Amino acid sequence: MKNNGLSLILALLLSVSAFGSLQAQNWMVYLDFDKHTATIAPDSSYLKLTGTLEIPGEFYYNNEFYKVVCIGMNAFENCSGITSVILPNSITSIYDYAFKNCTGLKTVQFGHSLKSIGWYAFENCSGITSLTLPDSLRMVGWVTFSGCSGMKELSIGSQLAGCGNGAFLGCHFDKVVYRGTVAQLCNVIFSSSDGNPLARTKNFYIGDTLVHDLVIPHTVQSIESATFANCSFLTSVTFGRAVNSIGFSCFENDSNLKYIRFLGEIPPELLDNTVFSGLSSETKLIVPCGCMAAYDSVMSIYHLQMEEALPFLYAAVTSDSSKGRVEMLSTPDCDNPQLKVEAVAAGSKYLFSHWQDKDTTNPRTVDLVSDTVMVAFFVTAASVPDHAASDWHCSVQDGLLRVSGVAGELVTVSDVTGRMLYRNIVDEEVTISLSATGVYLVKVGDRPVRKVVSVR
Repeated sequence: MKNNGLSLILALLLSVSAFGSLQAQNWMVYLDFDKHTATIAPDSSYLKLTGTLEIPGEFYYNNEFYKVVCIGMNAFENCSGITSVILPNSITSIYDYAFKNCTGLKTVQFGHSLKSIGWYAFENCSGITSLTLPDSLRMVGWVTFSGCSGMKELSIGSQLAGCGNGAFLGCHFDKVVYRGTVAQLCNVIFSSSDGNPLARTKNFYIGDTLVHDLVIPHTVQSIESATFANCSFLTSVTFGRAVNSIGFSCFENDSNLKYIRFLGEIPPELLDNTVFSGLSSETKLIVPCGCMAAYDSVMSIYHLQMEEALPFLYAAVTSDSSKGRVEMLSTPDCDNPQLKVEAVAAGSKYLFSHWQDKDTTNPRTVDLVSDTVMVAFFVTAASVPDHAASDWHCSVQDGLLRVSGVAGELVTVSDVTGRMLYRNIVDEEVTISLSATGVYLVKVGDRPVRKVVSVR
């Protein structure tokens, strides 16, 4: 009858063909007979290992297979000859001290089922230069990567829930990438700045986007403690309207933070007086119109310069920067909530076509009543038909389009988006007022379309 629980077994007959340059012939494993799982156990023979350590996904013992799910406590501690570790997708946990002081270790490849990495697991693995934590990873323990002084790049998966104290103590990154969203990041619990890789990097990316101006989306209601503490890369932060709670030390000592902007009319609860402590005296606090008194009652302890602004996010961008740009001609404020923008083509090869809502007015003035992004679209000038010699004529001056020589024919005028501005049978000639600078298409009967450009 099989024993219940864990039994320590020296597996003498396991194949080592998958282990590349490793010289060991025997592996110490814990087998769980009930669950048919295996945990790699420590053994003094591992100290002689050199080269690449590739752990198999299963062991075969006594005519049965056992899936390898864990790297045991102290399993490969002080194995300085190991240069690379490849873990199978079956591994869910790496226990405490598992690879501590593996000073020769340079690369680690985690499987996609890993859930947790234990305390001190990779402490003093100073040879590791970059690391990608899998999306499956939930927890990083205390002091896990402490002393990994050679690590310059770190990529963090989207499911990380927390890191313990000192998890990255002694690390100084050139680049940290978070593969989740801002909303997901706000839920990650960092016990301290030494456990937070964001506090230990020169450059921080969310996906492919380098972060300097952080925008907390409207879906976020609370932000965990110490999430963005000691983040020197931050220059501004904007809080969405739903944020109602910010944890202790959340933005403490963000030395380059110039602007803090709240979009909600009701100030959030600050869990203690360290949330914004240690900021520059030049940091400005921007609050919604008419809400200065409410925010002063919560934020006065930080002695920030306070001013009011519209509680809306707005931006003006181009769909293709090689074809043109967008200029903001005005800055909306509490007294004048209007945004004026102008699309400017990049030379004569390109023409402004339309905005994201198909409107062709340019420059364009919009009233800000909600979050707004104005997107300008441009076309290649060669793709629009030019004037052609014919028996009818068209010209533009001061925003007036004059079409002549078209007695008894159907005249159609539209913008480049296809929106019809004029359609009628004309006696001899017609003058049409154009609403804005732009490209217009004129068609007479079944004759070829002509392009005209209006400059007001």
